[in-house]
Amino acid sequence: MTVELRDGLTGGHDLPPAVQRTAFQVVKEGVTNAAKHAAGADVTVTLQPDAGCLTVDVTNAEPPGDLVPPPASGYGLSGLRERVDALGADSPPRGPPTAGGG
Repeated sequence: MTVELRDGLTGGHDLPPAVQRTAFQVVKEGVTNAAKHAAGADVTVTLQPDAGCLTVDVTNAEPPGDLVPPPASGYGLSGLRERVDALGADSPPRGPPTAGGG
């Protein structure tokens, strides 16, 4: 797995500690899910500030070969939704993967 970071946080973006922690957790959970559910697929992490907000996007390419999905607990995404909601964010983490990856 290769992880590419597209970091739009260049100069002058002072994010509150709660936003920094939540962004870290979103990235960690997204990369973990890609490793579990799309082993071997490349992952792109994009951090983009916009009008006082931070967009965090973690996507993966289509995984190589056939995969047997691991059992999912669902607690990781539930916890993330709670963290994101606590910040008053507009959109919680997205749902299931798409045909070409997630």
